[in-house]
Amino acid sequence: MAPSEATAPTRVVTLTNTTLFSIASFHTDKCEQGIICVTGDGQVQMMQLPANTRYDIGWPVRKLRLDTEVNLCAYFEPKDVYVLATTEQVPFRLPEDNNHKEWTDEETNFLPVMSQGYIKLLDPHTWTIIDSLELEQNEICLSMVSANLEVNERKHIHKNTVSLGTIKLLGEDQAAQGRIVVLDVVDVVPEPGRPETKHKLKQYAQEKVKGAVTALAEISNDGFLLVAMGQKLQVRGVNAVGRILPLGFLDVPCYITDAKVFKGTGMIVVSDIAKGMWLIGYTVRWVLSTLLYSQSVGQ
Repeated sequence: MAPSEATAPTRVVTLTNTTLFSIASFHTDKCEQGIICVTGDGQVQMMQLPANTRYDIGWPVRKLRLDTEVNLCAYFEPKDVYVLATTEQVPFRLPEDNNHKEWTDEETNFLPVMSQGYIKLLDPHTWTIIDSLELEQNEICLSMVSANLEVNERKHIHKNTVSLGTIKLLGEDQAAQGRIVVLDVVDVVPEPGRPETKHKLKQYAQEKVKGAVTALAEISNDGFLLVAMGQKLQVRGVNAVGRILPLGFLDVPCYITDAKVFKGTGMIVVSDIAKGMWLIGYTVRWVLSTLLYSQSVGQ
């Protein structure tokens, strides 16, 4: 394993937790440039380092080409898969609008392009896309979080989910709209010859909102979702019929682009579009309280 730079310090990369009595290089047609070792329980194992992997920067790193723009990523621990939010450039057509009947008669062969959002499921063992979900027309994902949410307020049932915050662009003279989407990863019958396709994305709940959903975070251990829509913060909960209802809100003097919750402290830190940071407190009843402290961070 030659490092990419001319000189590099020695680095130790842990490859296995098994006790090894002996190890040596090993090369055959079935195990090219590999190693052979004797384990603590007396077994002989042949091993091979993964191809296209770098080991000279402190930990193994491998690049995966998806041929699409990846905007966000979340790890879904119960199924050991990754959920990706991607965008692709597609031709843009004006949507149907009752106030602009003349749009329906407009014909052109030279259309502008628009970002179209997709949600994809990535298997970390084969590093392949095993499922894909297309968002609505002209809709892209702005925020994503893997959260354990309460999905039944009466029986207090919790479920591991991946929540999305989106924006839907309808034209420069139309107000932007958005959605809060809660996804689940379910087990299905895999495709023949592809056992990794045993998982599939499934929409559990959604709620349309007036504005872009710019940030999401899990708040408290009771399964609630912190939702930022520009200058408004909301605490929302999922009910048994698949609706995402607001429980509390706070108007803030900044445009929020990210939010993090310090669990167990009653504190939230949010960042705004001007690279500032704001510290916010909330009560035990999950209703956001007044702004406690703000600090501007220079570029």
